[in-house]
Amino acid sequence: MIPNTRTERLRRLRLSNLRRLFRHRYGPVLPDDDAGRSDLHELLLPISVGPHAEIKMPKAIEVWAPWMKPDEAEALIDQIGRMPIWERKPTGTELGKRLRLTNAERQWFKLWTIRPHNMNKEELAAQRRSKDRERKRRQRRQHGCRSRTAYIAQSKSRQKPWEKQGISRRTWYRRQSQNGTSLGTGPSALKLIKAEDVLVPLEKRRVRKERAMCGVKVSDRARQAEEPDKQSDRR
Repeated sequence: MIPNTRTERLRRLRLSNLRRLFRHRYGPVLPDDDAGRSDLHELLLPISVGPHAEIKMPKAIEVWAPWMKPDEAEALIDQIGRMPIWERKPTGTELGKRLRLTNAERQWFKLWTIRPHNMNKEELAAQRRSKDRERKRRQRRQHGCRSRTAYIAQSKSRQKPWEKQGISRRTWYRRQSQNGTSLGTGPSALKLIKAEDVLVPLEKRRVRKERAMCGVKVSDRARQAEEPDKQSDRR
């Protein structure tokens, strides 16, 4: 039995996507024509790289192509068995082109292991970003967050309470700050308590000297900054 690794999970998802697509296009049985044989070949590829392929491939042919004769089915299974493993695992882009999968089919049936042939990488990336924004918007609504329109409608900049009081906007915010109900228009207030000069730590001075001794060029500005320190040490 093959372990449930990432490759095996991807194979099972790919096989499920193909079955869903073919049921939508043809129903429970593939047509007895070139298109049906081509799609049957695509369906057998992921089965051939999975466990018990020698048993499951004939059963898949009986279910999806009961009109196929035994000798033709045996030749198809033998043909797939002679294919290299890498040819039996087409990329999502290659498979999408061979199946002529449209983006509408992919979105409707959630065929995520197959890429649509009518969209490039940039368009798919833009679509993913759009869906991600919409998903996050729904999550915000579920958590009770207001929409941008509702927020702007209820904002102070739209209501303009300072005009009702006959004062300027700046005066209104200042009074709110003095009353303790608001800290102003910013998210936080900046309060400077004290300011003091701090000397360069001795560790930094030692590192500069070591770098200078090793041949590292010290700028003139750094030398000028070190001269007052040396004079203070002499004193």
